[in-house]
Amino acid sequence: MMLEAMKKIEQKKQVCFKDTSRQRFREKQIQKDLYDSRVVCEQLDLSKGIESNELWEPYSKSNEYKEIPPEETEAKCNLVEHILSVDNQKELSKITEYLRKEHFYCLWCGFSYSSFEELSTQCPGDTDEDH
Repeated sequence: MMLEAMKKIEQKKQVCFKDTSRQRFREKQIQKDLYDSRVVCEQLDLSKGIESNELWEPYSKSNEYKEIPPEETEAKCNLVEHILSVDNQKELSKITEYLRKEHFYCLWCGFSYSSFEELSTQCPGDTDEDH
């Protein structure tokens, strides 16, 4: 009986670890996409003579992934990661929408289309999951 309970606890720990690892990988991917989208946004805007745009702002250190000390609770760690992930995802969505509407550019296709109609028909979607 005790052995079965220990196995179940170990299995839950493994699932939790995998979920946390998956979430951290996803957040790092969002951070990379956010950085890439800002660089592309700046390049495309400058090529059109737009000299400044709030979307170019350098990557804020407050949004970087931070290791939580081990003494912090798992619940707090998950909450902080979730908040950062949501903020970064919102910012990425905002820049992606701007790039699509203003420059007919898809970050994940890596291509500027000649029109919004062409972008809408040729590009699989406006998220990395669509690609």
